[in-house]
This record gives sequence, structure tokens and C-alpha cells, in this order.
Amino acid sequence: MHFLSYQQAAIKTLQNSPEGVDPVLIPLLGLAGEVGSLATVYKKHLRDGPAFEQGKHQLREELGDVLWYIATLAHRFGLDLDDIAAANLEKTKDRWRTTPDAEHTHFDDTFPDHERLPRRTTLTFTPTPTAEGRTVVVLTREDGTPAGDPLTSASHIEDDYRFHDAFHLAHAAVLGWSPVTRYLLGRKRKSNPARSGGGRERRAPGGCREGTADGQASGGRRAGLGRMPRGRGRRAGGARVPGGAGVHAAEKDACPQPLLMVRAGL
Repeated sequence: MHFLSYQQAAIKTLQNSPEGVDPVLIPLLGLAGEVGSLATVYKKHLRDGPAFEQGKHQLREELGDVLWYIATLAHRFGLDLDDIAAANLEKTKDRWRTTPDAEHTHFDDTFPDHERLPRRTTLTFTPTPTAEGRTVVVLTREDGTPAGDPLTSASHIEDDYRFHDAFHLAHAAVLGWSPVTRYLLGRKRKSNPARSGGGRERRAPGGCREGTADGQASGGRRAGLGRMPRGRGRRAGGARVPGGAGVHAAEKDACPQPLLMVRAGL
């Protein structure tokens, strides 16, 4: 069955709204109610497992009710369900399309090899007990040498903050940009002071800062903040990791191909 055929059949059973009531309101509330019913059926499936023998049948029924309300809502809004489905698939395809090679950009292509982020490498996170009874995470390169100092959690409440370098590595892998990863790997760009920022922190356009993502996932989660305060965590050796030192303003605007492979050491 095509979506258009289904929509045309569904609206034949659509009742008129009472006088003075927005005709959109009842199917909209109905959709919300049926989504709740769907969630209830799935809850029973999780709770009862194989004992919930009618689970698949009820899920089909609730999904059908959701579809009916979507079709009638589309009708109330003067929209074609076929067109809605096609537009959604196109949006999804565009969002997740593979970036053509010609659009990949490496921000450090013009720098010497020893100042570039590695195009492919493996970094290992290894939880390591200390003599004081704490566990630090040691980040090591492929040759076994450390990448930065061991990192502790910055709180007595365990929050896995010591793994937060994964966020910096993700910036390097996905964006091809990460001042902190350059610091950890000893790849600071000093050959061109005009582009390296002279070692001082600079924000990219729009106030972008590399600490934002890990701040949301760690310190910001508890403090209600959207970004990690400067100096939020310390390396076990006492050295601070510079938050965004040497950020080149143009580095925010493109997403080159992945550069790094990361694995966890157990």
C-alpha cells in the first residue's frame, strides 16, 4: 500500500471536530496518546520478556494507530503523506551522505610532517592504579610512549572524567582540528606563528571552543554549565592541559576525513 492510498482511506474515518474546537487539536492529542500507548506496550515487552506473548501483535496495533493519526494530521495541515515520507528520506540521506574526497580538507597540510596531526594512528587508554589507591588513565601512543600526563578524575565522585581525552581525539578524527590533541602528541605548530596563534588561546568564529563538548559531558553536567571551566581538570603530574591553545580561526568551518583510531586498554 502506498502512503497516499493509506491517507485517503484513513481520512474517511476521521470525525469532524466539535464546534469551536481547532480541527488539528484532537488528532494531535490522539497522536500523543498513542505514542504513550506504544511506550506502554514496549515497557511490558521489556518487563515480561517471552511471557508477553501478544507483544508483537500489540506493537503492530499501536504503530498502526500512530500512523492513522499522522495521516489525519497531515490531512488537517493540507499535506500529502507521500510527499512527507519522500522529503524525510531525502533530508536523512543528505544528513548522512558520505563527504566526497574533493571536499575533505586537512587544516595542517601546509605544515611540516612533525607538526601535523597523524593521518592514522592508535592511542590506548589504560586505567592504572596508583600507590595512593586512585586509578589514573594513561594515554599511550602506538610505540608505547605516553601522550601527556596520566589523568585523574577531578572529583571525589566518580564521573569518568579521566577518559575525557576521547573528546579531544574525536575533534581531531572528525574535524581534523584539536589543539589539545596536538599538545598531547607533541604536534604543536610553531613554524608559522601567524597561523598558530603564538601559543595563545583564540576562539573560532561564533565562540567555538574545544572544551565545550567535554564540558557538557563532565563538569557541565553537574554544574549546569554548557562548557568546561578553564582549568577544570588537572593531569596527575600537576600540569594543566591548555584549553584550545593556538586555535586557528578557520579551523572550525570544514570536516575532513577521519584521522585517528582510538581503542580502550583493559
